[in-house]
Amino acid sequence: MGCVGLMDTGCTGNRHIVVCGHITYESVSHFLKDFLHEDREDVDVEVVFLHRKPPDLELEGLFKRHFTTVEFFQGTIMSPIDLQRVK
Repeated sequence: MGCVGLMDTGCTGNRHIVVCGHITYESVSHFLKDFLHEDREDVDVEVVFLHRKPPDLELEGLFKRHFTTVEFFQGTIMSPIDLQRVK
């Protein structure tokens, strides 16, 4: 997954990371397995996935299984409107 990450606290004070690029079931499942691993000291971070295409059913199911820590938005990081919507 060629991704861009950004850790920010934003206006709400919640920490999050934005992941974009080639988002597939396989790449997201590997990323979440590593990023949300219990051995990590600080996993209190919301993961936001941003992609131009809507997720397929398999990927949507993965997002639903991690609904407390993961959100998906359709859009692009190059669009100020999409970035504002993700905030």
